[in-house]
Amino acid sequence: LVDFLIVVKSSRKAQVARAMKKSALSKAEVLKRIRSQISLSRKVKMADFIIDNEGTRSQTEKQVKGIWKQVHSAADTAMARQRKISAAGK
Repeated sequence: LVDFLIVVKSSRKAQVARAMKKSALSKAEVLKRIRSQISLSRKVKMADFIIDNEGTRSQTEKQVKGIWKQVHSAADTAMARQRKISAAGK
């Protein structure tokens, strides 16, 4: 019902370290993949919500919960609006 773009941002150093930890890719391979993507600054400009993933896990979870509340609220509003439109058309 509702589409949002959520971007999770972190430093290049953190991106590389996490990718290397989760995969068997070398640093050069990870950097090549990162460079082949849309730049982080462009993603941030396009985003409806941004999660800063440089803090603690608790801080990140707090951001995610806050975004979830906003998305859920927007979905509820959209559904209520659709019900009104449907009811008016009967």
